[in-house]
Amino acid sequence: MVPLGLWSGLLLRLPLWGAYAVGVLVSAMLVSQRRDTPAWLALVGFSALLLASVASWFTGMAPVLVGFARGFAIARAFICLNVILQLVSAAGVLCLAYALWTGMRTPVQR
Repeated sequence: MVPLGLWSGLLLRLPLWGAYAVGVLVSAMLVSQRRDTPAWLALVGFSALLLASVASWFTGMAPVLVGFARGFAIARAFICLNVILQLVSAAGVLCLAYALWTGMRTPVQR
């Protein structure tokens, strides 16, 4: 397998970041109009996914910045950080799923 460069990895993630950013903007508009729980959960979910995705790109870039000669302490720190980012991503997905579930159950008041 050929490793991707940092900038090509960034180019591959830009469409996903754009989709998350659109989700954040749309859910922010829903929050400003409706101010209900599903809109807030969608905003939190999309924001968490965007944050975790951007932060995971930086953690992939960090070994190049720090250098590979630091040893296992830095590797353990990156493993812990990646676990935390995966938990944030999972929480974002759960927020979106719960927002959909509660949004479909709650009637829209006009």
